[in-house]
Amino acid sequence: EKVKVSEYVQIIKNNNPMQRLMVAGAGCKLALSIATNTTVLCMLYGCMMGNYDGLYLPMMVLGYVCSVPFFLLTVRTSQKEGQKASLMKYVSVALVCYVGVLVLLLLWSRGDAFTLSILGENGLSLNLYTILFIAFFGIGYGAYYATADMPIPMVADCSDYETYRSGNYIPGIMGTLFSLVDKLVSSLSATVVGIAVSFVGLQSLPTQYDPYTPGMNWVVIVLFCIIPMVAWAATLIAMKGYTLTGAKMKEIQAVSTAAEPVKRKNMEQNVLNTDLTGKVAVVTGASGTLCSIFANALARAGAKVALLGRNMDKLKELADEIEAEGGTAKGYTCNVMNKANCLQVAEDVMAELGPCDILVNGAGGNNARANGTTAFTDCETQTVVHRDRVDQGNNHFDVVARHYHLYALW
Repeated sequence: EKVKVSEYVQIIKNNNPMQRLMVAGAGCKLALSIATNTTVLCMLYGCMMGNYDGLYLPMMVLGYVCSVPFFLLTVRTSQKEGQKASLMKYVSVALVCYVGVLVLLLLWSRGDAFTLSILGENGLSLNLYTILFIAFFGIGYGAYYATADMPIPMVADCSDYETYRSGNYIPGIMGTLFSLVDKLVSSLSATVVGIAVSFVGLQSLPTQYDPYTPGMNWVVIVLFCIIPMVAWAATLIAMKGYTLTGAKMKEIQAVSTAAEPVKRKNMEQNVLNTDLTGKVAVVTGASGTLCSIFANALARAGAKVALLGRNMDKLKELADEIEAEGGTAKGYTCNVMNKANCLQVAEDVMAELGPCDILVNGAGGNNARANGTTAFTDCETQTVVHRDRVDQGNNHFDVVARHYHLYALW
C-alpha cells in the first residue's frame, strides 16, 4: 500500500522520541562526515602541519585503535543503563576532548613547537604539542566513532513506541525516515566543506600537496572542531528529553507482550473477517446501541476507533470496554448538527489517532431531520454530500465526511 506524505508528517509530528532521535542521528552523522572528510584532513596534516604522509595514517590508526575500547564500553553501558545513557555519555566524552583539540589548533603556528611532529630525521620526534594532540584526538575520535551509528538501532525502539502509542506497526516507515535524514546529512557535509574552502579564496578543493593559504587554519578549526562540537551539543540537547529509556522500553515491551494474547482472541472473534490493524475508523453516533456494536467490531478487527457522540459517559464506557479487550479507542464529544464542533473533532482525531480510513456515519438515525433522501458521491474529491441535509441547514453530517476524506487524501 502506498504511503502518503501526510502519514510521514503525522508520524514525525506525534512521535517525539523519533524527532529527537533524528536530530541526534543527524548530529552524529554530520560530525563524523565533516571531521573525517579527506579535504579537511589534507588541509590539517598536509597544508598546515606540512607532513601529510607522516601524520594522516598514524592518526587514523590511532583513532581506530582508541575506538575499540569505546565500542566495548558502549555495549556494556547500553546493556546496563540503556542506549540513551550510552550515547549521551560517550558523545559527552568526545565533546570534552575536542575542546582540547580546539585549544591546540588555536595555538598552532608554523615552524615552531606548536605543530605536530611524530618522526624526525633521527627517528621518533614527539613534542608536548603532539603528545597532547594524540591524547585529546585519540580519546575524542574513539568516543565519537563508537557512537556515530548508535542512533540507528534505536529506531527500533521508536518503532515499538509508535505501535504502543498509536497501534500502528510501521518499522519500514520509521527506517525510511531515518535513512532519509542520514542521506541528506551525508550530502550536506560535502557542500559545507566546499563552501568553507571557498572563503579562503581557493577555486578547487586543496590536496595534501598544496601550500598553506592564509586563513586555512580557521577553516580547519571550524570544520574539524567547531561544527562537530555544535553537532554533538545538539545531540546531547535532543537526547536529554528522549523518553525511551531502558525502563520505559521494558514497560512498553511488557504491555505489548500482555496484549498479544488478547489481540489474538479478538481476531478469533473478528466478525468482519478482515485485518484492519493500523487503520483509523471514525464512528459517529457511537454512544447509541447499533453504532457501539459497529465500533466493537471494528476494534476487534484491529482498527483504532474514534467514538463520536453527544454522551461522553457512554463513549468513555465503550472506549474502556474496547481497550480492556486490547483494542484502541477514544471518545470525542460531537454534535453532527454543529459544524464548528465537527471540524474541531476532525482535527483532534487527526492529531491523536491519524487520518481517517473508515467512516461510519451513524449519528441521527432516530432523528427525522437527519435522514436525507438524495445523496451522491463526488468521486474526484471523495466527499460525501447529503443534499437534503445541506439545504435544510440543520445537519452538518456532510461536513464530517468531507473533512475526513480530505485528510485521508493528504
